[in-house]
Amino acid sequence: MKEEHSKINWNSFRIKFKHSMEKIRIVNSLDVINECEDFKYYELYNAAHPSQEFDIYTSLLKGLQIFRIWYGDKITVTCTYTPNASFGYHRYGKAIDITATKKADKIKLITNYNNELFNYLAGKESKIIKDLRKVGITGFGIEDTCIHFDIRGESACNRRDTFGKYLVFKFRCHYEKGIMIIDENRAI
Repeated sequence: MKEEHSKINWNSFRIKFKHSMEKIRIVNSLDVINECEDFKYYELYNAAHPSQEFDIYTSLLKGLQIFRIWYGDKITVTCTYTPNASFGYHRYGKAIDITATKKADKIKLITNYNNELFNYLAGKESKIIKDLRKVGITGFGIEDTCIHFDIRGESACNRRDTFGKYLVFKFRCHYEKGIMIIDENRAI
């Protein structure tokens, strides 16, 4: 077993996935984020629950910028860091939820994104999903109210492409008296 691991070039592994491991600090500021030129720090700061400073992986910021360019219009970050969450990657600063800024475009955006995911799963070309995969996005959520993407370890993924392992999952929930009730959370 030791011989098997000695064949792995760990330096090239670290270089390949370096973009997934770098972080920057999100603060309450009007400055533009270098890695994400269409967004200001406060937009991500205010999407933390509660609003606070936190570290976020640059691959998520790159993914956010890629998504904004693909969509071609303003998007709103609805959730970033949620340290008190009982589950999920938001509690580690490894996930982002977004939606269309214009409420009239919300369903259209989510539908178009979901179609891109299903095309990718079917082996068809999807520039947006391919570009997100290139920067290290490994989790893609199909949700009714927002678009979710994250960076998760390969052990939590069930699909493989040329970039490595990834996961697409369906998530639905509702709230009763301020408490989230999960209706569906399954891998696709």
